[in-house]
Amino acid sequence: MLKMISENISNFKFSRPYTIHFLSGLIITDYLISTNIGFPDSSVDAVVAAHCFHWFANQDAVKEICRILTPAGSLGMIWAMPDESLPWVKDVLAFIRPLEKDFKCTISEETMGKVFEEVGEFFIVEKDSSMKSSWQLSYDGCYKYFLSKGIMQSSTDEIRAQFKTWFDDVMRKHFPERKENELLNFSLVYLICWCTKIKKN
Repeated sequence: MLKMISENISNFKFSRPYTIHFLSGLIITDYLISTNIGFPDSSVDAVVAAHCFHWFANQDAVKEICRILTPAGSLGMIWAMPDESLPWVKDVLAFIRPLEKDFKCTISEETMGKVFEEVGEFFIVEKDSSMKSSWQLSYDGCYKYFLSKGIMQSSTDEIRAQFKTWFDDVMRKHFPERKENELLNFSLVYLICWCTKIKKN
């Protein structure tokens, strides 16, 4: 995963004719990004939010990003989501989706709708979801991936226990002859959005 991120950053640097400063270890909270990022007006060519914009999808945050971007500046947003074209992944997520209803810090349909509603007031949004990555994970690796989701980490022990039962049932259904050390095909779909500022009259 880290190798893939490094390659994507290299490609981004190569394909965009911008002077870019990558801020390692910068933690942006709801409050910070919605009040003052800390850059002067029209001083940044690009802002990229990787798998995090849904945490601060509000108008104050979008206005602040818009403020620091140059007139030709762009906002990039990237999310990596489990590939629901895999039947077993879709069945696993059937347990998680209902929990997301009242949890804003997740990639639920409601939250993503809010993201694009807020961004759409200031930017023209281009979306691309054609990129995928896949690798082989163990049974335990797949389980730990889903358990690491924010909604599961914030759930009670009882909910996590119910999820373990659900996960085991789904895997037995889709892989009835699975061997103990067999690796499973797991893939992510990347939603990549490149947003250009709407020119004001």
